[in-house]
Formats: sequence, structure tokens, C-alpha cells
Amino acid sequence: MANKELQRNFRMTQEENNKLHRNARKASLSVSSYLRMLINGYVPKECPPLEYDELMAQLNNIYDMLYNNPQIATEEFRGLLLQIQAEMTLPERIVNHGCNKIMENKRVHCQSD
Repeated sequence: MANKELQRNFRMTQEENNKLHRNARKASLSVSSYLRMLINGYVPKECPPLEYDELMAQLNNIYDMLYNNPQIATEEFRGLLLQIQAEMTLPERIVNHGCNKIMENKRVHCQSD
């Protein structure tokens, strides 16, 4: 892990501070970790609801049952299972660092001056 010896201070409104802390908490991250992910081009996702773990356990059980029956397309099912897991848990990658912004899961294009 890199040595984190530098500190940055910046100003923000109370509303921005509340939103920053709320977003970090929803992602189960510290504010520092949340900001580091943003700096590195990732938008952290909220932690999935508790039902997600139960759903994933059920889907894994179904996969195990399918695995024991090779006539069923288990690889396709496994791919779907991994896709659901990724969609629910992995942070989104910011593709364009130019004028595009991601705001509340919607891409907004800035107007050039």
C-alpha cells in the first residue's frame, strides 16, 4: 500500500459535505476511500440490499444443481450469475475524463464555452 503522507484541504458547502458522507456511507467506504476511488476514475456503487446475499446463495445453489446435469448450459448460467453480481457490486468506470460527467447514474454532456 502506498504511503499516504499528503493531505489536501478544500472548501465545500454543508450540503456537499452531507452528500459526500452519505454517498461514502452508502458504499460502506470511508470518505477518504470514496474520494480515492473517484480520483482513480471509479464511481463506487451503493452496497446491495441484504436480500442480495440471499439471492446470490440461491443462484449459486441452482448453479450447483445445473453443474451436476451437464446437458444444461451451465456456462451460460454461470456467466449470467457473474453478470448479476458485477452489476450489483462493482464500481462503474468513468470512461471519458473530458467534459462528460456522471451525475446520479446519468451521463451529462457539458457545453463548451
